[in-house]
Amino acid sequence: MYYAALFSLLLSLLCVLGWSGPAAGIIDCPECPTLWIDPPTNGRVLGPEIDCDNGGTGDCSQQYSNGTVVVLTAIPNLFYQVNTWSGVCSYASNATTCTVSMNVFESASVSFKPTNPRDKVGIDRNGKSYLDRDGDGIFDGATETLTWYRNSEVATLFGDWNGSGTTTQGAYNYRYGFWTLDRNGDGESETIGWGGMPEDVPVVGDWNGSGSTKIGIYRNGTWYIDRNGDGVWDGDAETIAWGGMPEDVPMVGRW
Repeated sequence: MYYAALFSLLLSLLCVLGWSGPAAGIIDCPECPTLWIDPPTNGRVLGPEIDCDNGGTGDCSQQYSNGTVVVLTAIPNLFYQVNTWSGVCSYASNATTCTVSMNVFESASVSFKPTNPRDKVGIDRNGKSYLDRDGDGIFDGATETLTWYRNSEVATLFGDWNGSGTTTQGAYNYRYGFWTLDRNGDGESETIGWGGMPEDVPVVGDWNGSGSTKIGIYRNGTWYIDRNGDGVWDGDAETIAWGGMPEDVPMVGRW
């Protein structure tokens, strides 16, 4: 009786001090299962007592009592969306939320991707490219500088050669008529012969709407475009007559 009264008094005192009891399922128990969130980039993960932000800031792990059902929510940064969950949440695919039933140690991660990749500005200056990669309008030094071989015979061009959503460099050699591109995204450049006449002007565009950038040549009013991206000219199917006046300058866009 004495201990019950003492316990009741203690609870009353804690309530006066503002304590309302532990959150459901969250306890301090070394033997209880832990949920670990792999720190994301370009977003955050929220859950009961979990707020795991870019780069691992915040709380990325929490213990729960056995049987606790935890709902995790992926919050992408501006201009990003959920790409895919992995770990215990792999079943959730690209959903915004994931539900985990805690009985053993579990881990989860989520990746984010651009909603609609944005174009950013850049400058090509004497063989170096200065690119605003993060779109903040501030030059960040070496991380936004690319050195690319260039002389009077080489034109630097940029495109999403493999449809990954990221723009990378390429080059066209006026003298020999070949292109140097990393089309498959493996970091190794490929050489493609397309053009070679003194009057050729290199052009690039997504000629078939597949999401990847392809090469082309404008020559005195005739366009020779690699419409299917296979590096082989397919005759009339990849030839367009448009322009031809001496003052014409070729332009490519989604008009």
